[in-house]
Amino acid sequence: MKRGMRRRHLCILAWMVLAPLFSPAPITPDRFAAHAAEVAEGLLSEIKGDMEVKKRGGKEWIAAYEGMRIAPGDQIASGINGNAMLTLQESKTEILPLTQFVVGRCVAGDKENYTELFLEIGKVASHVDPNRLKSARFNVITPTTVAGVRGTRMVISHFPGVGTRVQITEGR
Repeated sequence: MKRGMRRRHLCILAWMVLAPLFSPAPITPDRFAAHAAEVAEGLLSEIKGDMEVKKRGGKEWIAAYEGMRIAPGDQIASGINGNAMLTLQESKTEILPLTQFVVGRCVAGDKENYTELFLEIGKVASHVDPNRLKSARFNVITPTTVAGVRGTRMVISHFPGVGTRVQITEGR
């Protein structure tokens, strides 16, 4: 075997063995089992303009409506004049025009909540209540960034070709 090929194989093998040791533990419902965890749902409100939802496993986009329940795996898209508020656990996320994202894991436990949104394109403004009684982890994930909202107000935008922008509007 050539020296360069052997070195590459050793690097790949080392990565396969060591990477799991240094990567963060995934947030899974069983991690919260000791605290009576459950999958949490959210609600859409303050809907203006074009707003659609594709339910997890569904094939069709449907028009969003006031009080619509949103669960992990649901996709949300706003049109050119679309705007809405998504309330998930102890957080509120304003969905701005021309935005599309997927609700990721949303787990509620006795002592800790975990929420994630996968922002594909567009802009959201999220706020997590700083006076919450539980520990809350709320992440907005774009193709290039993970932004954690912790008792702050943040505006996160992602547009292909432009990149991701994170702006803290309240808190630090």
